[in-house]
Amino acid sequence: MAGDWTLPGKHDSLELALLGAARLTDHVPVKDIYNTGANVTLSSDWDVSSLSPFVGMMHSLQRDHQSLPNIKTAIASYTINAAFSMNQENKLGSIEVGKLADFAIVNQKILTVATNKIGNTKVLLTVLDGEVIYKNNAKW
Repeated sequence: MAGDWTLPGKHDSLELALLGAARLTDHVPVKDIYNTGANVTLSSDWDVSSLSPFVGMMHSLQRDHQSLPNIKTAIASYTINAAFSMNQENKLGSIEVGKLADFAIVNQKILTVATNKIGNTKVLLTVLDGEVIYKNNAKW
């Protein structure tokens, strides 16, 4: 994996050469974009960032002056905001009556765990359209 652009100071030499040191910390100004009222969405940009949405959420809160304000905003950026961007918010992105039953159960409370621990979150169970499609066999 190349330098993880989602965190300040985690860049490779090509990024440094192309953008320069002064622009590296703001080349993805997530907080500035969020502050405009724009619909911010987060996702993996493999292979320059982790596939795990939990690592992405954690990193979005660790970007110094360009961090998102809180974990609820980061979660919304992966869920309802992304659904809105696809014009699917009436079917996806939140758990509500009438929407598809897509959700995951995880091993820790990401709303209250320390920010630097969010990336350690493990999925225990995944339900897609009301059917279990993944179950971690670990005891829970």
